Amino acid sequence: MSSQNKPAIIYLISCRDATKNISYIGSTCNYKCRIATHRSDYRNSQRPLYKAMRANGGLDNFTVKVLSVIPNWTNAKQYREVEKSFIKTLKPTMNKNIPNRTCREYQKQHPEKVRQYCKTYRDKYPEKYKSSVKRWQEKNKEKIAIRSKKHYRKNKTIIDARANQKIGCICGCINNYSHIRFGVHRHSKKHNTLANQNLQLAKSKLKSHPDNINPLL
Repeated sequence: MSSQNKPAIIYLISCRDATKNISYIGSTCNYKCRIATHRSDYRNSQRPLYKAMRANGGLDNFTVKVLSVIPNWTNAKQYREVEKSFIKTLKPTMNKNIPNRTCREYQKQHPEKVRQYCKTYRDKYPEKYKSSVKRWQEKNKEKIAIRSKKHYRKNKTIIDARANQKIGCICGCINNYSHIRFGVHRHSKKHNTLANQNLQLAKSKLKSHPDNINPLL
């Protein structure tokens, strides 16, 4: 799309009363039409900007200022990037959607919202969540391996100390945390033998207990 006859304009709507801290930055290729739309939406729209305008003196208490004019552009992303830079600099209070914002940028800006959304989705669709995680892991094996190596190099002392920490197993053995945590000990013949012996001993004690009423034991 050519911009020879339609320069892009970045504008700022702000309250005359600076203490109210109400502002909005937008972009358009038809400035007069866009301002007319704002005036029309002001009457009935329930969007935060217009509700704030109606509650703080109406249209007469707000001004519109042109921040930048981009005469030549070939793609909307170009002038929206300028709009995005103004939003980052001036930090208007009424802009909820940031132009050209990537998913990664949103995740960094709103980590709690992303975490809560993931938790809600995981609780509601556990099977879909597991399958999507599995697909992502299969698709990003190299990335996961690189990330794991970086994490290990950064936390080598803590990881090694925890892996060599001695903890108890249900079979009665004392072994390294890593051996028990990742199944090395759990799949050994020694573990299975001791666990079975402990189970039989527990059953015999329960069977001889006077309060036992289960005849199958």
